[in-house]
Amino acid sequence: ISVYALTSEEGSRMAREAAEKQNSSLPDKNCSRPRRGRSDRRSGLNADGSGVIPLRPNRLAQGIAGARRRDYAGQAAPGYNPASHNQINLLSEDEEIETLDLAQNILTAEGYMHYEISNYARPGFECRHNLDCWRGGEYIGLGPAASSHAGLMRWTNLPDLGKHTEALERGDDPPREIDPLDPELKQLEMIVFGLRIAEGISKATGRIREEKLRELCREGLVADTGEGWRLSRRGFFMADYVGRELLAGRNAE
Repeated sequence: ISVYALTSEEGSRMAREAAEKQNSSLPDKNCSRPRRGRSDRRSGLNADGSGVIPLRPNRLAQGIAGARRRDYAGQAAPGYNPASHNQINLLSEDEEIETLDLAQNILTAEGYMHYEISNYARPGFECRHNLDCWRGGEYIGLGPAASSHAGLMRWTNLPDLGKHTEALERGDDPPREIDPLDPELKQLEMIVFGLRIAEGISKATGRIREEKLRELCREGLVADTGEGWRLSRRGFFMADYVGRELLAGRNAE
């Protein structure tokens, strides 16, 4: 459930209705919205606010939400007002970090593990598919817009149901975009994606970027665990920057 411009009461109702329809509730929790004050952001996570904590779902995904002009079907997104679009005051980077930090404090106190940058779970309920992706595993995606990864090849089916169906009826592969990898890029991605999860990466995995990892460690963004590397708490909030720094070395060589 992604709540864009709904009140806490509306978001709570939607979350409860979804939870009643499925035994394993997986609501997304957007930690902030434009024009929300700190007290409002806190109430959105409290038991008396959005209803996320009382639902006791096994997994939670968090994110910073902004104003979205269109939904995925091309229709005006809920709560979007074109007349006020240019007047929306988005949170500053510091406010976003403060909000995510607040979410982490509240959710971990309720027994959720922050096992991946934007995901929490109760012990034993981590999303195995997501973990496999972040660890560089292989997967097959079926249907329009689905992505797959095997060896040094990635591909994504085009998001066109008609063309997808026609190709299958002819006995052909569905139309897709191919994204080939080379061994170095795959290794770099295993470093960047592996750092998304709390367990981090091994020293062997990070060897080709050891110097940069030590530099990020001195900046307080990465921690040396002795056996590997993981993001610090501050690094979790600046993971995009860490990823860019690690990938920049490839372009410099």
